[in-house]
Amino acid sequence: MKLSTFIVFCVLSSFFVVAQSLDATQTPTATFERNSAVGLQRGVSVFFEGDLGTLVAGKRNSAAQLVTELSVSVAENASIDNMVEATTKTDELGLTHTKVHQYINGLPVVGAEVVVHSDTAGQVYCVNGLLARTANVATEATITGRKALQLALKLNEIRKGEVLSAPKLAYAVDDNGDAFLAYEMTIAHEDELGYQEDRIFVDATGQRRVVSLPLFCQAKNRRILNASGTLLRSEGQAPSSDSYANAIYDNFGITYDYYAAVFGRDSYDDRGGRLTAYVHTGSASWGGGTMYCGDGDGVEFGRFCESLDVVAHEFTHGVTDAESNLEYRNESGALNEAFSDIFGSSCTIWDDGRISNESWMLGEEIYTPGTAGDALRYMDNPTRDNQSYDYYPERYTGTADRGGVHLNSGIANLAYVLLVEGGSHPRGKTTVNVPAIGLQKAQAIFYRTQIGGYLTTRSGFAEMRSASARAAKDLYGDTEEAAVQAAWDAVGAPGGSTGGGCANSSNGTLTGSRDSNIEPNGTYFYHTGGAIEGTLSGPSSADFDLYLQVYSGGWVTVDSSESASSEESISYNGNAGYYRFVVYSYSGSGSYTFCKGD
Repeated sequence: MKLSTFIVFCVLSSFFVVAQSLDATQTPTATFERNSAVGLQRGVSVFFEGDLGTLVAGKRNSAAQLVTELSVSVAENASIDNMVEATTKTDELGLTHTKVHQYINGLPVVGAEVVVHSDTAGQVYCVNGLLARTANVATEATITGRKALQLALKLNEIRKGEVLSAPKLAYAVDDNGDAFLAYEMTIAHEDELGYQEDRIFVDATGQRRVVSLPLFCQAKNRRILNASGTLLRSEGQAPSSDSYANAIYDNFGITYDYYAAVFGRDSYDDRGGRLTAYVHTGSASWGGGTMYCGDGDGVEFGRFCESLDVVAHEFTHGVTDAESNLEYRNESGALNEAFSDIFGSSCTIWDDGRISNESWMLGEEIYTPGTAGDALRYMDNPTRDNQSYDYYPERYTGTADRGGVHLNSGIANLAYVLLVEGGSHPRGKTTVNVPAIGLQKAQAIFYRTQIGGYLTTRSGFAEMRSASARAAKDLYGDTEEAAVQAAWDAVGAPGGSTGGGCANSSNGTLTGSRDSNIEPNGTYFYHTGGAIEGTLSGPSSADFDLYLQVYSGGWVTVDSSESASSEESISYNGNAGYYRFVVYSYSGSGSYTFCKGD
C-alpha cells in the first residue's frame, strides 16, 4: 500500500506528571459523598455521566479515592493497585478536571488513567478514561534488561537502533487492557519513513508481548535555522535572504495568531513555547516545539512548509502532546492526525476570512505541484485520495501506517466538515442529515474536546464521540450536542443510537479457532438487571457465533446466537451481576464488529 502523506513527527510528552510517590500499601485518606452506584470496569475505556459523587474541598486524593471506590473488584482483578492524583486543571467555565493514574507496587501503569470532572461545588458529573486489568500481573522480572532489549529489536523489526534510555522496570497496558510488568526503553532507529524514536515496553517475564509508542508524529517566539543550525531569522528580525525561511516564519506566525485570537492559547504548549524550525531538511515533521521543513522532490511534493495548513497541522501535534496526548497509533493516532487536519484547515479559513472550495483540501499547494486542482487529503470527501477511509465500519484495521493513523483520520475529518456545513455522507453510507452549526461553534467544540480532559492517551472513536458531545453540552447545550451526535452517526462512529453507529462498539479478528474472543474489549461488565443486548457482524465467508455468559463462581453461558452466518444477535433479560459476551469462530476467519446495547 502506498501512503502518500506528508510525514508528521510529534514528540509525545511524558504520560504522567506524578505529584507524589506512593508505595503499595498507601491508601488515600480523603472522603467523598457517594450519590449513585457506578462501577468502573478494569481493562475497558469508560465514560460515565450523571450524579457520580461530591469531592471534598481541600482534601488531597479525594478524586483518587472516588475512582478507587467506583472501581469493580472481582476475582479477575488483583488487589495490588492504587490510584494517585497527578494533575488538576480548572477551565474557563469553572469546571475542574483531575487526572488519576493507576499504580502497581509504587509504579504508574503507563496508559491507565482516569479523569474526574467536577463543577464549582465539587459535584462529579463525568468520569472517563481507562483502567487496566491486574489479574495475575507479575511482580518480578524473569529476564534481564539485556534480553528485553534484544526482544524489543526483534519484535519491532529494528535491525539497527540506538538505545536512548536503558531498560528499566515499569508497568504498561497491552492492547487488550491487561497490565503487565515490562522493561521500558527508548530506541532511535530508521525505517521507511526516516528517523524514529520509540518508547518500547517489553514483557519482563519473557512473553512475546510488546507495546511500542512512537515519540515522533510524522507531520510567539520564532527561530528559523538551516540544516547546519545557522540562524536565518528570529523573532522581530528583518527577512532573510532565504525565501523559504521567510515563508515558514510567516506561517508559524499566522498559526500562533490563530490559536491566540480564537482560543486565547499562547503557543503550542499554552506557555509561550518557542517555535523553532529547521529549513531544507527532512519532509514535514514536528518534535517538542521544533518543526523540520524539507524541500520536497518537486514532483510528488513541493516545499512542504510553504503551505499554511501543513504548518498549522504540525503545530497542532504540539497542542495534542500538551493536552490529550493521544498515542500515535491505531484509533488514538487517527484522532491525533485528525485534530491536526481539522485545526490546520480551520486556521487557513480564519486567515482567508471565509470558507472556499479549497478550504477542506489539505496540502493542495505542495502536493504534486505540477498538477492543478488536487490535494494530499480531502476532508469533505476523504476517499477521493484513493486511500483514506470515511466510514467507521469500513475503517482500516491492519498494521500499516501505524494502524491507520493517516488512513482513518478521514472519518473524524468528515464528521467535522458535516458539523460545520451540514449535509450527509458524500457516498451515501448513512442517511443521517447533519444540521450545520458553523465554523465558530464547531472549532470551539473540538478545541474543548482536546483541552477539557475528556480524552485520554488511548481514546478511540467511541471516546471521541462522547468527549465531543460532552464538550458541546458544556459550551452550548442540547441542540449543539445533538448536532455533534448526528455528525458521528453520519460517519458510522460507535456509540450512537441512529445511523451507522452503535453503543459500546469494539472490533477484533478471529483466525479460524473456536477459542473465544471476549468483547467488548476483552472484558466483562456489570449489569443492574433487565435487557442485555449485543450484535455481532462478521465476514460472510465465515461462521461466527455469539454467546452471553454470567459470572457465578465461573463463567456460565446463559444465551447464545448460532446461525449459519456471522450475523448474530442476542437480547437477554438478566438479573444483576457480571456478564461478558464471547465471540467464537465455528468456521472461517476474519474481522468482526461487536456492538453492546446500553
